[in-house]
Amino acid sequence: MRTPAALAWYAASPVEEWPSVKDDRYPLFAVLYAGAAILEQAQMGTAFGANAGTAALVAAVATLFFPRSVLALAALVLAQTAHFAIAMPDIPNAGLLHLALGLAALPLLVARTARGSVDGPAWLEGFAPVVRVGVLVVYFWATWHKLNWDFFDPANSCAVALYAKVRWGLRFLPLPRAASIAWPLIIATIVVEGGIPALLISRRTRHLGLVLALAFHFVLGFGTFYAFSATKVAVLALFVSPRATGSGLRLRTWRVIVLVAILVAVGMRLGYSWHAERSILANLAGVRAIGNQFGQRLWWAYLPLLVVAIPVLLRAGDARPARELFAHRPRILLALPVVLFLNGATPYLGLKTEYSFAMYSNLRTEGGATNHFVPFQLELSDLQRDLVEIVESSHGRLHALAASRQALPFAELRRRVGKALATGGDFSIVYSRGGRRFVVPSAAADPVLGAPLGLVERKLLRFRSIPFENAGCAH
Repeated sequence: MRTPAALAWYAASPVEEWPSVKDDRYPLFAVLYAGAAILEQAQMGTAFGANAGTAALVAAVATLFFPRSVLALAALVLAQTAHFAIAMPDIPNAGLLHLALGLAALPLLVARTARGSVDGPAWLEGFAPVVRVGVLVVYFWATWHKLNWDFFDPANSCAVALYAKVRWGLRFLPLPRAASIAWPLIIATIVVEGGIPALLISRRTRHLGLVLALAFHFVLGFGTFYAFSATKVAVLALFVSPRATGSGLRLRTWRVIVLVAILVAVGMRLGYSWHAERSILANLAGVRAIGNQFGQRLWWAYLPLLVVAIPVLLRAGDARPARELFAHRPRILLALPVVLFLNGATPYLGLKTEYSFAMYSNLRTEGGATNHFVPFQLELSDLQRDLVEIVESSHGRLHALAASRQALPFAELRRRVGKALATGGDFSIVYSRGGRRFVVPSAAADPVLGAPLGLVERKLLRFRSIPFENAGCAH
């Protein structure tokens, strides 16, 4: 079959030279990725219906039962990519990895199909370098953002808050209280998150990096980080040696094990949908909480899958040198990890502060000041300097911000007002900006707050709220 002109730049690359890897990394990755997709849908809590999130759930079920099928995994990747693209900018950090994977994998699959052959392991080997580099990027920024004064303050550190959530998830174990081990938690978080990418780069230490990363995310999954942990476990499969998986997978056993997870997932989706129909406009925060409760139970259903998979993942790391393991073919795919890297840099560029891999970091860069140990900021805009305080509002969630005394960048206020108007009725708001007080009786009629947002504002910019006083872990 002749390759379409639109894919000429893919055809010109050495795609035909991808090795047909005769190992079981493809079904291993497919099953783990499908499990991660179910957990991502649980955490995001999209209502069951005619949408990309539901399509992803259906495709994930198909992939779990047919893990060697290219069609099933391709449908899952397509649905996940569409779901996260539509949901932007309100997607979790792991969602950005899903997007990068989809933007690399789908064009490669189309190019291979146009050339007349589709081989699952070879397709996986084609997009795997993008995901591997993306994993390193996420770990780098997760560590770098934490190098700030507040993270190293035991009274306010997010390391302590994070451990408290994990401890609650494992409350049946006699774990020490967070306050009693604050400093060990802070140091261990930096050492583990910073050490994992360094270990994964070198083939001599790659196996140790896999062990450390799997242990780290296994524990985090018992907090509210089940979707992020499941995604990281899935992509870590791309660092496993082909020799490690040859005889380690019993796919029939997996299908029985994951059936429990599927039933729980479907129950979660139906239960969430029923609750959402009743109260999604009036109590979005409560709907999110319900979704997280279902998702947390789903992590326990997911554990048998990990029990089967982790021994396989721990057998050996891929022994190829870094220049081969992370080599991009075609080279244009390198643009995706670069975009991920720039996404992590946005807080220091005066751009967005949410979903920039700064999870549980205590990082602050707003208002022209930063708490980072390296106080360097290259502000490309004044978006983080233009702060507003909501005084009062007839809209529930905006009024909650006023009651909690939190500031917002004005661009974020406009985004939240636009979203509130799109999902509900008109409302009033009073806010302070630049020393002036603005009384807006009708947000919809206001020429500034009610004006339509541009594409960049709607899909790329997302800012966190900022407490006026240091109130512990705020990011």
